[in-house]
Amino acid sequence: MTNSLYDLSAAYLAVLDGIPEEIDQQTVNDTLEAIDGAIEEKAFNIVAYAKDLEGQAKVIEAEEKRLSARRKAYENRAKSIKTYLQGTMEKLGRDKIKGDLFTIALQNNPGTVQISNEKAIPTKYLTIVPAQYVPDKKAIAAALKNGEDVPGCEFIRSRRLAIR
Repeated sequence: MTNSLYDLSAAYLAVLDGIPEEIDQQTVNDTLEAIDGAIEEKAFNIVAYAKDLEGQAKVIEAEEKRLSARRKAYENRAKSIKTYLQGTMEKLGRDKIKGDLFTIALQNNPGTVQISNEKAIPTKYLTIVPAQYVPDKKAIAAALKNGEDVPGCEFIRSRRLAIR
């Protein structure tokens, strides 16, 4: 017999399914207890391994957050010094600076529309956006729990593994 949880559970079920009548109940009980003990030990080892993986994931998540904050700091600093350079060039009236590595130029952006009073806009410049209906799952769940029939819906209770 191997030590995998799959094999242990298969052995347990095989003992239950294939008990010959000539074997006494105590032997069957002892065999099932031995397999059950191995299953419990395997289950605890699996949970310990899962906990270790979750711990590693948290360490990686913390490192991701640290690196993300560092990246944002570099991006903000780059944006800040570019804004400083643009302000200085505008103050000095310099639209272009040529160099060996870079050519720096101030350019006009394409225009954008800024709306100050939406109600004053003529209707020919407005579009209709249709309403969107989204199922209210909390209300549907409450109705189904109260025995109401909600077409197209059913209440499903699934199971999860709880480790305390």
